[in-house]
Amino acid sequence: MAVPAPYQQLLQAFDTLPGIGPRAAERLVQFVLAGEEGERLAQAISTAKRELTLCQHCFRYALTDPCQQCEGAPPADHLLVVEDTRTQRLAEEQGHQQLFVLHGLLSPVAGIGPGQLNLPRLRQRVVAEGIQRLSLVLPPGVEADVTTQFIQDLLADLPVLVERSELHTQRQPEQQAKQQEPDHGAA
Repeated sequence: MAVPAPYQQLLQAFDTLPGIGPRAAERLVQFVLAGEEGERLAQAISTAKRELTLCQHCFRYALTDPCQQCEGAPPADHLLVVEDTRTQRLAEEQGHQQLFVLHGLLSPVAGIGPGQLNLPRLRQRVVAEGIQRLSLVLPPGVEADVTTQFIQDLLADLPVLVERSELHTQRQPEQQAKQQEPDHGAA
């Protein structure tokens, strides 16, 4: 029996998502079609696509361009460059507001080049704002190393320090308590 075209289209749409293979796509289709969750998901996707935009200054997802954080922000000499929105949220939770979101890493294998990461716009921002220090918060790995090297080369003629950095993650309360417990077995 042939698979109905709408089912096949939904299956193919899920299969194109990063990290989703054919089996996971099949499970997602069944989940979406089985109940009200599918309607809520469709509505949330539709609303997000309609209402969100990328701030052309920092490349955060926002309701306006420029975004609320960039609108009227005082110039800064330090800029934090992050890979994705997850890292962006962590940086903001730690008080960092001067950000630039890459939305990925350079990957010739995946066809991701400097234009897709808005690296020319990063250079424009560094020049326009006179940024003196760029902290790259990128995960360990070859793609992050390639991205770092590209950014260093891109800005080599400018008086800006480019460095790799890490965000300090907060420990869970139970982990902190375990570290503070005395070791009663020690002699």
